[in-house]
Amino acid sequence: MNNYQDELDSDIVFAINAVFGDARIDSVSPMAGGRSGALLSVVSVNGVGYVVKKVDASRPMHQERAEQEFACMTIASELGVAPKLHYSNVERGVSIAEQIHGAPLVRSEAHLERVARALRCLHQGTAFPHGICPAALAHMVDGDLREQSGCGLPEWIMHAIDEADRIMSPFVRPTPCHNDLNPTNIIETDARVYFVDWEWAGMSNPFVDLAQLGVFGFPRAEQQEELLVAYLERVPSEQERALMAMARVMALAVYAGGFYRSAQVSRDDTLPAALSIPDLLAYLGAQRERASASIVAASLLEETRREINADAYGDAKKLLQSKIGA
Repeated sequence: MNNYQDELDSDIVFAINAVFGDARIDSVSPMAGGRSGALLSVVSVNGVGYVVKKVDASRPMHQERAEQEFACMTIASELGVAPKLHYSNVERGVSIAEQIHGAPLVRSEAHLERVARALRCLHQGTAFPHGICPAALAHMVDGDLREQSGCGLPEWIMHAIDEADRIMSPFVRPTPCHNDLNPTNIIETDARVYFVDWEWAGMSNPFVDLAQLGVFGFPRAEQQEELLVAYLERVPSEQERALMAMARVMALAVYAGGFYRSAQVSRDDTLPAALSIPDLLAYLGAQRERASASIVAASLLEETRREINADAYGDAKKLLQSKIGA
């Protein structure tokens, strides 16, 4: 392991030794861990790069969450929609996966079809452990905020999430889902599309997975229709379009809630002016790591409200409710 073992967490050293034995470590470099708080490093061994992840031991139920994440990563790796997993250890909270040299998701028709195929492969694959669905995650965020500050997520957001979840449930069979398909969790190479960061993966609503792609990746209405067609490999039914309209509200609301928590909004705080989704995407591209969670939260809240008030959402709700009562 050479002198690099002095730079690494002891659990990571243990994992590297378990996988590579006495192989020479060429280099070690840190990676940004995103919002999860995980410790990420790229370790080069004999010229080959590997991403080593150690989960944040301070997060609630970290060992149970690591067990869920690593189990889902294993299945997704075998399907070829996640980087090849070489090692995972729940007790130490460490995984080692192949480093993928690719590019972020590109918002174009050709790339839309590729990511739709990868998502279909995931949804049709081996079942995941149950995990936590997006609606339950939103309630967890709401509870955390109430415990910390006495003020949870906006009540209308929680109502929208619960309404969409309740109406969609009779029509949806849970499938293996990633549950956080923002563009930073999608890597494209010449050969295929990979999904990374499986922290919230589990059995869930496939339409919400698909709708998440549309929030930041394919935001225009015509792109979302093309995404649904590419995913289904046929013209969608009226019911499927209705489910996508409901799922978009769910995806927007859950992401809005996540950024609302990150912004640490208190009861008396006023959010900044909302940006349109095109302007928000431009802002995120320009700001990268320096983007304000408050601006993102305000913009997604406004987009969620707009979608709820749109005719498409009202028509979708009526159609699905009529089928429930039939």
